[in-house]
Amino acid sequence: MTVEVNGKPKQITVSAFRSMVKEMGGKMSEGDNSVNMNLERSTRIKDWSEGVRGDVEKIFLAAAGDTPNSVTSSIKASRSVEAYWGNRGYDMANSEESRNAAQVSVLAAEAAGNQAGSTGDKINSLEGFLDKYAFSVAAGAPEGGAWAGGKGTKDGLVSNDISSSIISSLRAGSTTEDNPLGSAGNYADARDKFENYWKHYSTLKKNGNITEEQLGEGESQFSVWLTKKLDELI
Repeated sequence: MTVEVNGKPKQITVSAFRSMVKEMGGKMSEGDNSVNMNLERSTRIKDWSEGVRGDVEKIFLAAAGDTPNSVTSSIKASRSVEAYWGNRGYDMANSEESRNAAQVSVLAAEAAGNQAGSTGDKINSLEGFLDKYAFSVAAGAPEGGAWAGGKGTKDGLVSNDISSSIISSLRAGSTTEDNPLGSAGNYADARDKFENYWKHYSTLKKNGNITEEQLGEGESQFSVWLTKKLDELI
């Protein structure tokens, strides 16, 4: 944030400003603290996103190859990264969250680039791809492992339409008064539920308690199992 010191503007952190106010005998309200903490978090995400945008564009272009819309799509894809992580409640001051976000962004850029290269589709946002990998990484199954086994898909993963439908159902089922649909808390709760479902499914499968299903295009055994579980809650 910017404050005036000796008549000149100076950039300082909110925590430093809070200390200055305290030393001068002043007080900051809880509302001020909350607003400024959110400002600091947003600034960190903005700085972090600017640092990874170049890598996202390069990875997207390498995967997409020389297609008519690849350059424009790579730029739009990289610009969507900041909005995504800002809305999901991640704090890049946390080293684990920062590492996970970087891993997810790289995986999403490559997957989106592969889709653009194979179909010629314009990619305006990485949101669906980022959600897909963010949930898998959060469940402890990196590189899309929780979505593996997609029938007939080029990358061997569950199709984006199916993963997006599952994530939407998880978010809808995680909506509360304190965490309304689309809030950072709502996304976090949905990711936690996905992790629990993945662990439960993995245990059942390990013990031979999963019945193999006939799969449709883009489905996996896990996606079919989880879809049925979620449908039972409706």
